[in-house]
Amino acid sequence: MNDKRSFFSDGIGLIALVAVLLVAAAGLNSVQAQEKVTSNWRFSWTAPTYGTPPSYYVAQIRRDGTEVQTLTHIGSTTLNIAAEFGHDYEIRVAAVDALERQGPFSGWSERTTNELVTPRL
Repeated sequence: MNDKRSFFSDGIGLIALVAVLLVAAAGLNSVQAQEKVTSNWRFSWTAPTYGTPPSYYVAQIRRDGTEVQTLTHIGSTTLNIAAEFGHDYEIRVAAVDALERQGPFSGWSERTTNELVTPRL
């Protein structure tokens, strides 16, 4: 058969060409995606029973032994964080009173690893 219609006349050929060009262009810039899998952890502590009542708390978070974040104005005795699998986490907290006086930090919490557990069947 001698069909004289253009490859692009019905639009399908054009879509195929665009798809090939996009795939070829994607190969020019090597992009690697990494999935960060996390779980929510809740840390809690007991408010001090002496001195001025705390207005809020300051928390420091360490991941893999290195301080990565300081959070301020925590209004309760619990803190939720998104912990990435395969990393160790520790926190410590300090109370701050209404006059903005910060007490000493607590000791670091027990270092705990967020491990992805394979379910057993």
